[in-house]
Amino acid sequence: MGIKKIHIKILECYEYDDYTVKELKGILGISEKKIRLYINELYEYCGVDNLSGLKSVIRKNSGWRREIKNDLEIEKDDREKIIQIEFLMNDIVNLNEISYRLKVNRRTITEDLKKVRNTLKEFKLDYGATRFMMKSHDMLKVA
Repeated sequence: MGIKKIHIKILECYEYDDYTVKELKGILGISEKKIRLYINELYEYCGVDNLSGLKSVIRKNSGWRREIKNDLEIEKDDREKIIQIEFLMNDIVNLNEISYRLKVNRRTITEDLKKVRNTLKEFKLDYGATRFMMKSHDMLKVA
């Protein structure tokens, strides 16, 4: 399971106070059902089976943010922004390298590229000179 920003927000809430699911609903603006789902995912991630165990883990370990940073899942919008920056800064974009850095498969990156291409076209940015590397020896020119 990858950690999402919402997981971190829930952990931050519990780090400072004992909130009910209903209170978290108001704070985070998501349904109680989703909050329970995310809390259960946090139980699994932290290796605990109840809320008091989860609170204990985060309150005893002041460095929990740093530890879970490596497991933070990069969301679609953020991935697209990173790919756009790669386009604008590099003549060659290695899809394998990007997929490894963003912790997603190449198919996901390829789907993200469709949106990125449209966004760059909207702003009339030239990406025609950028080439994609699928494998270390393959190059595709963007048309």
